[in-house]
Amino acid sequence: GGGINITNVVPKLPTNNGIAHSSSSNNIYISGLPENVTDKSLEQLFLKYGTVVSTRVIINRNTGTPLGTALVRMESSHQAAVAIGDLNGCQLNGGGRGHILSCRFAHEKRTPPSSTTNL
Repeated sequence: GGGINITNVVPKLPTNNGIAHSSSSNNIYISGLPENVTDKSLEQLFLKYGTVVSTRVIINRNTGTPLGTALVRMESSHQAAVAIGDLNGCQLNGGGRGHILSCRFAHEKRTPPSSTTNL
């Protein structure tokens, strides 16, 4: 009576190793950011992955407060892919409670998974 031997452990977040080849985009869409995020702090966050061409924190037009989402443009799609692979799913500690970052290529028109629950 041998137990089940699990050889393939599926990571919680998918790692898309071939993402740089399948996409030529160097635009990154980030969500889950703290409200106090600035263009400058975004630039600092992404500088270690390469050259940051531009950053733009998305602001709610009605309230003037950041939505917790932003766009970052890297110099190359390879730099963008490395940054996405490293930062997607990582935790930022801002304002006392942790923020889980979600990063993806900005041009992807993917709908978020329906399994997401708002606690």
